[in-house]
Amino acid sequence: LLLQLSPQVTQILDEQGRIVDEVMVLAGDQLLPDSAELLASPLGETRFTPSQTARGEPLRVATRRVRDPEGEPGTYFIRLGQSLRSLERARRRLLVGLGLTIPLVLLMGSFGGLILARQALRPVDRMTKIADRIGGGDLTERVPVPAHQDEIGRLAVTINQMIARLQAAFERQRQFSADASHELRSEERRVGKEFRYRWSPYQ
Repeated sequence: LLLQLSPQVTQILDEQGRIVDEVMVLAGDQLLPDSAELLASPLGETRFTPSQTARGEPLRVATRRVRDPEGEPGTYFIRLGQSLRSLERARRRLLVGLGLTIPLVLLMGSFGGLILARQALRPVDRMTKIADRIGGGDLTERVPVPAHQDEIGRLAVTINQMIARLQAAFERQRQFSADASHELRSEERRVGKEFRYRWSPYQ
């Protein structure tokens, strides 16, 4: 889209607000002067006002009051009217472009975030499966520790240490149970022998 930057209408008016010279891009783009507004313009200051041509073309008009360059008494008004239609079209196209681009960017960002989240949570999923096997009584399993010592890596190390402590506790409990069972059997055999000896008819 090429924006029209040249003035749509150029006017030079005398101090009474009469058009001295006028250049129009298209016929019918005559810019109607407002004498009261012109006389209210301070000397040497540029004022911007919205206006429209005789055929309804919206314009932004810059008006500047200057002295006669040849030193004659009195002042002149220079008016430049720039069409706003091309700017409005550019603005609408920009809004349409943003309306199409922003949802696409959000969709791609969400999809990329989902992929990254799945990759980041994959070690957690492996830990969950190993924890299920440990819940079944297999304390020889260990959680794989990632190469990077991030939060997941530290969590894996902590879980492995906890499993090792549980395994050691179960081993101690199993050894204690085995020792107690052996002692009970030995005591039963000793008591049985003593009972048979005391009540034997051959004594």
